[in-house]
Amino acid sequence: MRIHIRKIEKNDRNEWLRMRYALWPSHSKKVHHDEVVEIIKHPQENIVFVAETSDHKLVGFLEVSLREYAPGCHHQPVGYLEGWYVRSSFRNQGIGKKLVQEAEKWTRQKGCKEIASDTPVKNIKSTRAHKALGFKKEDALVHFWKKL
Repeated sequence: MRIHIRKIEKNDRNEWLRMRYALWPSHSKKVHHDEVVEIIKHPQENIVFVAETSDHKLVGFLEVSLREYAPGCHHQPVGYLEGWYVRSSFRNQGIGKKLVQEAEKWTRQKGCKEIASDTPVKNIKSTRAHKALGFKKEDALVHFWKKL
């Protein structure tokens, strides 16, 4: 099956939201909706790429932003992979790599010399995918919280 990587379009929004729910199930629908609105509101700093099958089914997305800083990076701005998702039945076919390659092109066009990302420490598959695409591990964060 042929996969086409392209910029997201207005009529992709509902499917993009469904994939976001799958990637971040602990977030409420309102949080997802609000984040999507913010991404769309700032097209100079954000872009979303989607992976589309030859029968026009969306099977993945990559949200990219421009940041002033990312750990381990030394230039500004920095391209940042905010959300990277490929439906499980389409993984290990190079779709994630194609999405990242589009993100790299876009960030270069925006003047970036570096691109960064993050993933939870426990997400071994994502860590492997990042390393396979040439990302270097910068540091592992431990987050703390306490009830007041």
